Amino acid sequence: MKVGSVSLIEGDQPELLRATIEEKVHGGRSALVLSGDALEMSSMQWDSLAQIGGNAVFGGVFPQVIYDGRNLERASIVIGLDERPATMLIAGLDDPSISFDEQLRNAPSEVIDAESLIIIVDGLSPRISDFIEAVYDAFGPDKHYIGGGAGSLSFMPKPCVIGDGRIRKGEAILIALDVKIPVGLQHGWEKIAGPFIVTAAEKNMVIELDYAPAYDVYKEAIWLSSGVELTRESFFEIAKGFPFGIERVDGSVLVRDPVTVLDNRLVCVGELPMNSVVYLLEGTADNLLAAATEGARTVLRAKELRRVPVMPFLIDCISRVLFLGDEFTRELDAVRRAQRSGGQPIVGVLTLGEIANNGSHALEFHNKTFVLTGIRAA
Repeated sequence: MKVGSVSLIEGDQPELLRATIEEKVHGGRSALVLSGDALEMSSMQWDSLAQIGGNAVFGGVFPQVIYDGRNLERASIVIGLDERPATMLIAGLDDPSISFDEQLRNAPSEVIDAESLIIIVDGLSPRISDFIEAVYDAFGPDKHYIGGGAGSLSFMPKPCVIGDGRIRKGEAILIALDVKIPVGLQHGWEKIAGPFIVTAAEKNMVIELDYAPAYDVYKEAIWLSSGVELTRESFFEIAKGFPFGIERVDGSVLVRDPVTVLDNRLVCVGELPMNSVVYLLEGTADNLLAAATEGARTVLRAKELRRVPVMPFLIDCISRVLFLGDEFTRELDAVRRAQRSGGQPIVGVLTLGEIANNGSHALEFHNKTFVLTGIRAA
């Protein structure tokens, strides 16, 4: 599969969006639609667009989208693909009674045999890590995976995953690719306090750390390590600079982003398992940008992409934008510098969590992480 033309539609222009999708899917092709959540589009309008061409339209609605060095809230990107890849919808990311294993056992052969999978999930669902683990158990380490969490920065759950003729809540879509795509994966956050043990948790909610209320431990750790006073009123503004890191066996950390506090419980994007060892992390703009530069070079200079036209496809965390502010443009510049001359525009999404593996770890759901791949262009 190759990428054809890529179109940017700024603002609320549903008729232009419809015409663009119709043009992309003509002749047995398909369209990957990536839209910003600030667009004023109803679920009924999205359902109508998702039905164009049968099963030829898929994608998601994200906090922001990225096009040619800009991050945009009120825009859609429509990526034309030269064929219709196999897709699979998975239900139950918000319903513990639904089995992922049972659904994945019935995956189409094209998904089972795919070299790579793009995975788009409802990023506010409480069972994302369980789902990612089930996908990895079903399909194994030989595939390359990349994806992220759709949804709203308001943190209000609503339909956001597009596939099979409508927009969906609490679901995921798998998109099969017939080529292996290199993945650059970096975050740049560093340990400043801990370790702490997660002694009580429920899915993506941390209830206790070291047998004490999670909010109290988190607040004290920030104050003792950095002198910053956390309050409930300032939680979102301050917490964006102090994520958790779940320690892996090799000492590296998987980032988890606390986004709000309920009573004394911390609600995160993604689960923190019971008895896991976590650290308080902190980052600087320079460290985050250096990590992005390393990730971009890893991908765009990979042997798989030598001497072929490539569209850089970036899945980056919306909280990196919130943390970096105006300096986020430097992160996009890092991708541009790693491109070879004559490259296509940088396209991507700013997500509620990132999905990827880089060959050294199992497939995981990341937060505050830079994930890049390159897709061959026609």
